[in-house]
Amino acid sequence: MKMKTTTLLIILIITLLFPAYAFAGTLLHDEPPGTIITFSDKEWVILEQMPDGTTYILLNSNDGNRAFDPDNTQFFNPSDSNNIGYYLNNEFYNSLSQKDLIETHSWDIKFPNGLGSQDNVTAKIALISFNEYRSYSSYYFGNILPDRYTYSWWSRSPFSAYPNDIHRVLTNGGIGYAPSQNINGVRPALYLQADVFLNDEREVISEGEQDTTPPVAPTGLTATATGQDTVYLTWNANTEPDLSSYNIYRNEVKIKGTAINSSTDTGLEPDTTYTYTVTAVDTSANESAHSEPVTVTTLPIEPDPPPAPENVSITDITDNSSTVNWSAVNGAEEYKVYLNGTLHGATLYETFELSDLEAETGYVVYVTALAAGLESEPSEQVSFETLPAPLQPPGVPTLKAIAMISGSTVSLSWGIDDLTVTKWELYMDGSLYKEFPGDTTRTIIRDLEDGEYSFAIRAVNSAGPGELSQVDTVTVKNVFVFVTPIADVFVILSKLFKSTWPLWVFVIALLVTPKIIKTTRAIIAARR
Repeated sequence: MKMKTTTLLIILIITLLFPAYAFAGTLLHDEPPGTIITFSDKEWVILEQMPDGTTYILLNSNDGNRAFDPDNTQFFNPSDSNNIGYYLNNEFYNSLSQKDLIETHSWDIKFPNGLGSQDNVTAKIALISFNEYRSYSSYYFGNILPDRYTYSWWSRSPFSAYPNDIHRVLTNGGIGYAPSQNINGVRPALYLQADVFLNDEREVISEGEQDTTPPVAPTGLTATATGQDTVYLTWNANTEPDLSSYNIYRNEVKIKGTAINSSTDTGLEPDTTYTYTVTAVDTSANESAHSEPVTVTTLPIEPDPPPAPENVSITDITDNSSTVNWSAVNGAEEYKVYLNGTLHGATLYETFELSDLEAETGYVVYVTALAAGLESEPSEQVSFETLPAPLQPPGVPTLKAIAMISGSTVSLSWGIDDLTVTKWELYMDGSLYKEFPGDTTRTIIRDLEDGEYSFAIRAVNSAGPGELSQVDTVTVKNVFVFVTPIADVFVILSKLFKSTWPLWVFVIALLVTPKIIKTTRAIIAARR
């Protein structure tokens, strides 16, 4: 005992003076039942973690075949040198290199039904009981021990029906019984003390060997508000080989642990300031100092956009315009009007005039409302078609006036590329001279006196008269003027000619000569 105390004292001094040399460890009591560990260079299976911090374990193999008691005693007794209990608490116990970590225990040796006058036995090592096996074995009610074996092995529970028999585990996983002098396998069971640790290979290490050196405080912590109720945290990863996890603190209160160097904190209040720190934790549960704190404010609550305008309608439709109307939206600061999916204009009111439209064309309109910089969903779409363009008065026609060679006649011709013309108005010297049907494009004016005449014409349709054509001016000059009445001329000529046939020849020449002159003028004009 003195050697043990000295050893522990030396280890404690080394740990305090040289913490870097302390061994990393995991608390044995944190390991779940069914875990295989190494204790005193033997493999054991954890059966149960006890409330007092001790750990109940069972040898994971057969220690060897032997009789329970050659004297046919059915009770477990560490004081009887012939009993299996004596072997376990002497020879087997002393073979264990870490026996000082075994907890002394009071073992129940009554019959499985709880009857029997025998008292509990106090010992370091025993065997598993009938009821314990049933609770741990997958053959019965548990999931820690298997349901098949290559050997049978003893329990510590006596069989009530025969005074010399002991319950044993059969190879098929069930429980039978056999006389205590028979040979069966031995699987010791024991309790390890509280505060025992395992290394990374799940080997039991003593209490004095645990690591007490914490990791360094994490660095590079940043916090970013990613929403109204979320913050994203990240920091530089620690490099300790025995690093286990990180703890995250919000406003100096631990909120979670994480195995990686980032995390998202959720469920926060909008537009609220929080302070975060992070610590590192190693496999021995040593926690580092806190990182440098960072402060972050969550995003504020964004107002909802206004509702979409309703009751959109189209009125006052013309060939190139229309009016859009809708019901007022509560809180709206402005409205936008979209025409065929493209923004056409904005207004502060619940009406808007669409202009510069094409005649006889279909359009689709919808309206949105704006408030606090947010735009609503589009209203229902409304379709309409513009009216045909109204008929316009005709344009400016062309006009050509020609004075005939006979002198008293003017030939007029005009035209315009417009099928809607219903009549023509001919003006002479600034006054309306005559109207013509719309399909007329020429006329001749006869018996004009010598002088200058100006002519203009305009087309008329159902929309009204068009503009006057350019004025065309001609000069009329008679070539032949007869002052004396033609009958007197004829009498005078009859007296000059002795017979009437020369007279007729002369008359005919007078009549033909103007036509010859007219034809000659036309030919000359054409050649020009």
